[in-house]
Parts: sequence; C-alpha cells; structure tokens
Amino acid sequence: MRYYNKEWYALMQFLGTTDMFEPVIDKEYTDEEMDALYREMREKYIQEEHDLYDEPPCLDIDEWKEEFPEEDFDPDDYLIADIDEEGEEINYRNPETYEDLVQFQIDEYEFQWKEFENRPPFNEEEAGEEFDENYNDSLEEPDEDIPAWILETVDPRLVALGLLPESAYKKLLAEEEEKQNRFDEMDEIADREYESMIEEIMEGIPEAVKELPDGTDYDDAVRICEDLNEVDGDYVLEIRKENGDIAIVFSGWNEDGDELIRTGNFENVEILEDEGVVINAERDEDGDVISDCDFTAHEIYFSKDGYEVHLMFDNNGLKYLTFKCTYITFEQECVTGDGSF
Repeated sequence: MRYYNKEWYALMQFLGTTDMFEPVIDKEYTDEEMDALYREMREKYIQEEHDLYDEPPCLDIDEWKEEFPEEDFDPDDYLIADIDEEGEEINYRNPETYEDLVQFQIDEYEFQWKEFENRPPFNEEEAGEEFDENYNDSLEEPDEDIPAWILETVDPRLVALGLLPESAYKKLLAEEEEKQNRFDEMDEIADREYESMIEEIMEGIPEAVKELPDGTDYDDAVRICEDLNEVDGDYVLEIRKENGDIAIVFSGWNEDGDELIRTGNFENVEILEDEGVVINAERDEDGDVISDCDFTAHEIYFSKDGYEVHLMFDNNGLKYLTFKCTYITFEQECVTGDGSF
C-alpha cells in the first residue's frame, strides 16, 4: 500500500479515543469512592439515554431540499419504499421523480412522529442493566483501541467507567493531537496523489487513466473502481489461489439489508507481497457470518501491462496482499435460505 497503509489505518483507528473518556482528579480511589463514581456514571448514562429517547424526530424539508437539490437528482442514487402498519419498509424501488423522493421523506417523518407519540414510557431499569453489562464487559475485555499504557497504569475500574485521571487524560489528548497531525498529513497526500485520480476516473475523465491494460477500456477502469469500493469494509470468507489466478470471496450487504456474496476474480497474477492471510469463516446458528478477516483498504493502479492491486486485511493483525494481474471481474449473489456458502 502506497498511501492507505498500516500506519494510516492505525492512526485512523486511534482518532477519537479521548471521546471515550472524561477526566477525574488524580488520586488513589477507595472502594467507597469508586462505588460513588459508579453510581454517578450509571445515573448519567440513564439520563442521557432518557434524553435521547425523548428526542422527537426532525425534518426541515426546505433544508433537506437545499442539501439534495432537484437539479442534482438522479433516481438511480436513491431508494424509496412503502411503509406498512408495523413500520417495515417494503417495495423498495428507485423514485420516478424528485417529488416521489420528497414525499418519501415526508411519509417517513410522519410515521416516525406517530411512533414517537405512541412510544411506551422510558424503561430506566433496562437502561441501568445496559450500563451494568457494558461496565462488566469492559472490565473483562477492554476496547482494543485503548492504548496499552492506559491499561497498564490506570485502575481498570476507572477505564471501564470511561474515566481517566487528569494527568493520563492530558497525556492522551497530546498523543491524539500528534497522531491527528500525522494522519492529516498522510491523508492529504493520499487525496492529492491517489484519490484525485480515482475521482477523475469516476467522473468520466479518461485522461485520468494514462495507460490501460491491453484488451480493456475506460469503462473497465470505472467498473473495477466501483467494484472494489463496494467491498471495502466487507468480511472476507475465502482467498483461493489456483492456476495463477486469485479469487477473493467477500460478504457484505445491500440497501435492503440482504447479505451479498461478492467474488473478485483476478487473472494471471504475479504476487508482489503476501503477508499470509489465513481465514477462519463460518456461519452461526442464525446463518450470520463469523469471520476473523475484514477487508480494510485497497489501492488500484493501471498500466499497459495490467493492473497493480494493493489490498490490506485485518486478519489477526493488519496484512498486505499486493499483486499484478491482467484482468479483474466481480460476481455477486444474494444470500437466502440457510445462508450456506
């Protein structure tokens, strides 16, 4: 990966870590003081959940039209649906007109208001139980994005409550500021040197692709960029290497919430870097995918000799797979029934 590499990804994952915590006084807390903090944070959580529960739906249709003006309307960019009596969206389709899209926003808002006005009383007991469960889960298995030095130096009960001694909080703020600056620097370079090329390809500027592999055309470049963007963030179920080709099977979802299995086929592959992705994937009793491999980032480059594909996976750590190939296609199917694959 030239731009969206392991450092870039690790920096991105770190950003926002301070939002997980609040500062408290630097001191050794007694069990009684810790119990008091627990009750305080629990009550605060319940109140925040209550406030969120009582927040009414909101739609300013004029502001919405400013954000999504009619002159930019393309029916293929939107899905609308009918809303049945239980609030389920059915009969998904592209809107025929801009007015159809506007009416869908209004209908959805009106149904949300109906639900809001008929909601049952807020369940404080349930919210408290959620807090207790989150606290215990955090004690047993802290968030993996929390820096090791915090876990090693701060009382785990404070960490599980989302609290840090003031000195640790200030240190974390400084660390995040430093990482934010480095991330912004890397992201700016990636935007200028890579994303601008991809955006021009997607916007229909053929000059963005200086050279294309023999036997392919500009539409292939657009299609491949779109296909790779579609699988970003998907689970990876399998990587097959056979007879000089590679097939990668991804599991993601469409707009209706149905699972899509997409298979990327890469022909006549020349491996440049392979850090040994080993995937364990299965389905649970509900048919949902369990995989220890996520597709985290990609880059694609075009030349007369073929495509240069840079892939990064989160597979018990970040791992690269980089190769050249002569052609790329994607197939997809919607998973139904027992979800077997």
